[in-house]
Amino acid sequence: MDSKKIEKAAVLAVKNLIQPCETVDDKLDDDDKNILVDGSLELYRSADFTIANFIGKIDVQVKGKTGKLDTNRRGFAKYPIRVEDLRRYLDVFHGVLFFCVSLGATPNSPTAKSVFYAQLLPYDINQILADTRPDQKKVSVRFSPFPEDPREITRLLQAFHAEKERQLGAKVSGYGFLDKNFELPPDINSFTFSMQLFPGEPITTLNSLREGPYIYGKDADGQLTVFGKMGDVSAFVMGVPAQVRTGEFEHETTVFSGLSDEGNFIEFDGVRILLDAGKARIDYTVGGSFQSRYNTARFMRELMKTGTLDINGHRWFTAKLDDSPNDAIQMLDDTIEGCGKVIETLEALSIQADWDPSQMSDKELDDIGFMRRLLVEKKPLKNRKLKSPMVHFDIQGAQVFAFAQEDEEGSYTFEELFSDRLCFVFGQPDEDTGELTSPSDPVPPLAALGEEGYRKVVNLDPAKAAESFERFPVTATNQTPLNQKLLEMLTAYDKGSQQPEALLACAVVLAKKLHSFDATSETYRLNLLQTIKRHRDFEPEERKDLQDIALDSAQTYVRAAAYALLGNAEMAARCLERCTEAERKQIEDYPIFQFFKPGVLAVDASQKEGQ
Repeated sequence: MDSKKIEKAAVLAVKNLIQPCETVDDKLDDDDKNILVDGSLELYRSADFTIANFIGKIDVQVKGKTGKLDTNRRGFAKYPIRVEDLRRYLDVFHGVLFFCVSLGATPNSPTAKSVFYAQLLPYDINQILADTRPDQKKVSVRFSPFPEDPREITRLLQAFHAEKERQLGAKVSGYGFLDKNFELPPDINSFTFSMQLFPGEPITTLNSLREGPYIYGKDADGQLTVFGKMGDVSAFVMGVPAQVRTGEFEHETTVFSGLSDEGNFIEFDGVRILLDAGKARIDYTVGGSFQSRYNTARFMRELMKTGTLDINGHRWFTAKLDDSPNDAIQMLDDTIEGCGKVIETLEALSIQADWDPSQMSDKELDDIGFMRRLLVEKKPLKNRKLKSPMVHFDIQGAQVFAFAQEDEEGSYTFEELFSDRLCFVFGQPDEDTGELTSPSDPVPPLAALGEEGYRKVVNLDPAKAAESFERFPVTATNQTPLNQKLLEMLTAYDKGSQQPEALLACAVVLAKKLHSFDATSETYRLNLLQTIKRHRDFEPEERKDLQDIALDSAQTYVRAAAYALLGNAEMAARCLERCTEAERKQIEDYPIFQFFKPGVLAVDASQKEGQ
């Protein structure tokens, strides 16, 4: 068949698809007189094609192919494009919508299903060219079936034009985000993408994501950058916190709802409910942590009884469920009983851990049962001699701390870490008698842990910690060792702990107590502020306090620490240079030194102006 007739037939196939689109005017030339492109598609806000309604145009290239295009199982085809043409599409047109029409056995009457397209915007072209050799003439490009519905054609064209306009002012990056490492580039703090929705459409409309939206971000200089593209989106999901109830089971969880190729669905706690034509299909998987397993099993068991689901107080559906096999019901009941006891134990001991029983050893699982007997059910430990009253259970790299009290019969009863029946004192034992000499005033048992314990402890409770320091306050005899414990907490936090947020909250409690005991102490004030700094930025009054310390302190190393916390790297370094060797060594050994390290001392312009 003559090449001109092939091209005319191909252009005609595209024009026939565009014709029903009320807000699109095709300017396609079937005589192929243009260079590189076959014309354009003009977009308007309404069917009235006036200048006032004009949105913009899309440059279009159309190629025809006799015979059938080979497609993969997902319906995508491959077609070769000249590398030099791609460079021109980028440099001259800044993006082209490329059509490939398979003419098949009847080239004079191509069907709509024979039209494929490739969206060649700057990001796409750069990605394609990045994988070509210097001497390569052609490259195989993936093509997708062009939609037949005029509404979806209009959506695709409007989205193409909007993305082209956005990429005209953006830097096109070769990060490969989402395609390779799924990490934000180091100079990008956040990302955005856009969707093409018609009035009244929900945000979960899957058709708005079929092509795959481009990912944009701004670098430190405010330059808009396109650095990725979501490809082949098969589902759109949104998650929101919600109160879920069925029967007698109610709890708050994250409910994910959306649209997939199968239809509308919701998911939460291992349960997936698919709605299709008034019918609901429910699938569930019991897995993950003890809490996750319990929630899934408990929800399904109640759903089997009632057939109802309420979300945020509104009845979401009522259904009659088919009878489940007895072994499935028994599995759910066993999960509810077993995981329920574990959850009760973890909550009683303030253990904040998301342990997955499938990842735990038999000993670790036994230890949870052992803790329950000793600390929850308060059963004594007999026929065993303990070396220390402080004990810990090692589970998944974490430690659960408790204390044992021996009675006259040699049995032990156990108390949890924040028990109001226990206290601890600092002091040195006499070499001859073993009795403590000059013991301090009592402190909470939390102070019995060391740096390693603070790193591994997993049964911290900041609220109970605050209560314990009310019972056993800071005094003249325990303030110094308690300050050392604060430094050990901060060191453990900086090195990485099992419960960083809870550990830092406990440190804030102790730091405030020390500062309240002696508000004149620069050390206690600095320690409180460095603890706060790990959690949040300073308030204006806190910054003023640090500035006063930096200006007024008689101790050079104190001024150095204050400047470091303020972010003034230059003054911190100059003060540190004036410190004695012993003072510098002291700073280097303390947690405050991390604020002297490169990166932590970065100062923004506003901070500099404030100083």
